[in-house]
Amino acid sequence: MITYRHLYTFEYPKYATYLKSLDEETLRSFFGYIAKPESIDMLVKKIHSESHKHEFIVASNEKSEWVGITHIAHGGKEAELGIIVRPENRRQGIGNELIGRATMWCRNRQFLDVYMHCISRNTAVMNLVKKHNLKIDRQYDEADARITLPMPTFNSLTEEQVTRNMDWVRSAFAFTNSMG
Repeated sequence: MITYRHLYTFEYPKYATYLKSLDEETLRSFFGYIAKPESIDMLVKKIHSESHKHEFIVASNEKSEWVGITHIAHGGKEAELGIIVRPENRRQGIGNELIGRATMWCRNRQFLDVYMHCISRNTAVMNLVKKHNLKIDRQYDEADARITLPMPTFNSLTEEQVTRNMDWVRSAFAFTNSMG
């Protein structure tokens, strides 16, 4: 069972550990280059120092291992999404769920525009952004995908809250089951 939750600020350093555990091709697809451990540490240190501008949604398996994560960097009225799913956990709907949750979070905080910078050859991400109605602007090997979000509604706010409450129940259930 895959569970989803938002990270607490004190957990942000675990993001660096997660990134450094990924293979080179996954890092290249995410960053556009192979990120070295030192640059990952610097990035996460900067994110941690500006934690009010960042949000993370993590997907975990039944062993509480991270299998995917969405990073939301925000400022003003726009937000940028970044998504990574471990290669062995792809094609299970995890990326789809992470993008859906991230755009809901952004909508309910009244961000008007959400975008993702994508590597054009990353067909999985390109398919996901199309599925979520982000408009793609390709430029050589790179692409920007963007969507203007509707204003939050009572229904969108309620949906997010119910989903987060259910996530908590699923996580507690998974934890209890892992204890034997």
